[in-house]
Amino acid sequence: MTTTPSGKPFPWRLRLFHEGFAGIRAEWAGRTFRFDPYESVAEEDQVVLTWHQPEHSNVLIEALKGGSRVRVLADAALHPWLKEAGSPQLSAPGGYVDKEVLVEAMPYTPRQINENLAKASAALMNPTQAARHFLNRSRQPESDPQVVQLTFPDGGRLLHLGCSLHRSTDAEWLRRAQEHFGGADWIVVGMEPGEEAAVSEMITAFEGKFVHITDLVNEKRAQLGLPVNILTLPVDALRDAGVEAFPFVSGAGYRYE
Repeated sequence: MTTTPSGKPFPWRLRLFHEGFAGIRAEWAGRTFRFDPYESVAEEDQVVLTWHQPEHSNVLIEALKGGSRVRVLADAALHPWLKEAGSPQLSAPGGYVDKEVLVEAMPYTPRQINENLAKASAALMNPTQAARHFLNRSRQPESDPQVVQLTFPDGGRLLHLGCSLHRSTDAEWLRRAQEHFGGADWIVVGMEPGEEAAVSEMITAFEGKFVHITDLVNEKRAQLGLPVNILTLPVDALRDAGVEAFPFVSGAGYRYE
């Protein structure tokens, strides 16, 4: 049975909320884990930074500049950059949070696709927004995005795959990821436009109990005038194939008993 830190029974195991953009909030036994926070950051949160891009990190950076000393789980390569913004309590995946929740990570190569024409069109339609976006990206450190898994004391596992699954995903990387992270209770996986078939094929082999096909990119792409996708059709196809899949978009939430 899941319990609070004081040992009292908790009425549910896990709650998941999509806060917008790449922000995913996971609540477990009185603890809040915020993956790439979008809405806000509270001192008691455990912030999990899966990448350094502005849509993943801006809210955290602003909180640190405002004096927050929130705990941040991030790639060690990002620690000096985060310290420049403030005084976070830093740790890297590969250990435990409060000696209870195991945090593991695996870097991945993001999708490399030629969208120069689309980006040029976006700049013409909204030059100010496009210029701000690319200036922000130029100020970020170099770091690969990461797949992150949380293993709770009762054995339940939450796997955040980010946008690691796409047509160019390395076959050996995929094999190792499926071998190490397969069978997770809850999976959050991004599905970028044009990658619906690739994600659907690859995610099945992870054999997750509950698979959340997640919008992690549409809002940013819409700002830039780039194409977006609708998740209901690939979710329906996965469910027809026997996968417990659900669409996970901004404002949505799920509770697991």
